Amino acid sequence: MSEDLKIELAKNKMVESINEVITKYELPLTFTEVILNSILNEVSFMKKQKLEKELKEMESDNNGNE
Repeated sequence: MSEDLKIELAKNKMVESINEVITKYELPLTFTEVILNSILNEVSFMKKQKLEKELKEMESDNNGNE
């Protein structure tokens, strides 16, 4: 399966899940926006942590090979 197809399928599943939550909890779009922004902030933080960890590992590997 191509990366493009995986991304599209994942996006569709996320939208479907978001719509289910909105309906289940009868959330107005303003609250939904606040929740999604909070989730995006968490994901951005997790990505930053992962990148920092990978950079440290790469630096450690490079220092060991010198």
